[in-house]
Amino acid sequence: MSEEVPAGLLIAEKIFGIILIIIGAFITYITATNPPTGDAGMFSSIFIVVGFVILGIGVLLVIAKNE
Repeated sequence: MSEEVPAGLLIAEKIFGIILIIIGAFITYITATNPPTGDAGMFSSIFIVVGFVILGIGVLLVIAKNE
């Protein structure tokens, strides 16, 4: 017994995915081009990985199919 997913929920999921893609790309780009200095400098690779994770989650939300 599958139910139809409301159109508003489907659109909200896609928009949220696009927002996550933008945020993930922004975090990755800014951290890679201008790494933090001082004590936070040793965490720049962690920030890049977190940016890629956010970007990946956004891509999965955009390409996910709801039945």
